[in-house]
Amino acid sequence: MKLNNRLLDIDSLLDKSDEPSLMSIISGKGGAGKSVIAYNLADSLANQGIRTLLVDTDWNFGNLHLLANLIPKTTLYDITEGRLPAVEAATKLKNNLDLIIAPSAIQSGIEFSVKRFARFIERIRSDFRSYDLILFDTPTGQIDLLNIISAASDLNLFVINPELTSIANNFGLLKLLIQSNSQLNSHIFVNRADSGKDSEYIYRKLATLAGRYLKRIPFYAGYLYVHQSIVESVERQKTLLETDSESPLNAQFSTLCSFVTEELLERDKDKQPKAFKGINSEILLADIKE
Repeated sequence: MKLNNRLLDIDSLLDKSDEPSLMSIISGKGGAGKSVIAYNLADSLANQGIRTLLVDTDWNFGNLHLLANLIPKTTLYDITEGRLPAVEAATKLKNNLDLIIAPSAIQSGIEFSVKRFARFIERIRSDFRSYDLILFDTPTGQIDLLNIISAASDLNLFVINPELTSIANNFGLLKLLIQSNSQLNSHIFVNRADSGKDSEYIYRKLATLAGRYLKRIPFYAGYLYVHQSIVESVERQKTLLETDSESPLNAQFSTLCSFVTEELLERDKDKQPKAFKGINSEILLADIKE
């Protein structure tokens, strides 16, 4: 879907001449684990000294403040409405990590405006120059918003899980976003996989569909397998590192963190995206049954 409003012009959102870098966590299906991944990735990045701003863009239904056990005093709505300077709406979580919270459906009169949100994204690099990376946790199904964020982002991480509906819905979303932005930079991250081999098989399903019908193959960015420690961290409203520093999932978040820093913060502008180490980027169509 090509948006016609001048403020939503895809080309204007692809200007990446200024810092910070922008990255989005996306999924075509709710419940994929976007928020948990975004929260823990941001924490891992901050622990490595990367000044990170985490932005919850799930208008009315954001939950990052719940994961952080935080009662918000300011929200993204305060920025888009011009009630506060952008930097004053950010809440400090820890050293190198701040959070902007999505407005809640509990509040009255908090309506989403595509035009105002587009203006926020157009100014975000200049408004938040003090950060190295801005990480967006996105909603499911709000295509106008996803078009804006994905076009502006230097990297879009699509989160999928082993469910067939997750693979199908993410393929559908990828198709819509590519139709709006042929330069979309997309990678696949598999959540709740049983093993690395399982995650590669799941990735290949989506990549094969994209290669066949979209003539584009998104690269593989890694996986997170099922482990009780991540469930406990959510229940305790803490990051995984805070809850269980010995959890094997910390190594996987560290790997994802390294991938992100290499792809976004240290790469040359002319460098092409690459596949995750260990994955053969040549996808066999025979891997997918008709």
